[in-house]
Amino acid sequence: MPEHAKYIVLQYLLHGGAALAGFVLSAFLLADPAPLIAVKTIFAPAYLLASKGLDAHFQGKDGAQPPLWQVLEYSFAQGMMVASFVVILGLDLNQTGSFLLGQFTMIAMGYGVIVGLLSIRERRRIS
Repeated sequence: MPEHAKYIVLQYLLHGGAALAGFVLSAFLLADPAPLIAVKTIFAPAYLLASKGLDAHFQGKDGAQPPLWQVLEYSFAQGMMVASFVVILGLDLNQTGSFLLGQFTMIAMGYGVIVGLLSIRERRRIS
């Protein structure tokens, strides 16, 4: 089997496994109603695709070190993506919008700040 075909099969297995994990989590462990099961099943592989898109968008063209503002922007974009993933997978019908917004903000800012600081530290170590 050619390398690109192996890669494609691996990607289908990875995304299918993520969808299956979202389904099992939602249907059997959390006992969610059918609409939430569908949303969580679809969102798990969508998160993987979004992370690949984010990496491709911020990937440097020439391999040079990106400017500091771009490193921080990438960190906070990652934080928002992780926060949306956590909020959607933990979604419950009894939660209010303000609770979800607070949860999203707390996770996004915490993750973004931690990853941003670690990126700056790594950047200084390399320089």
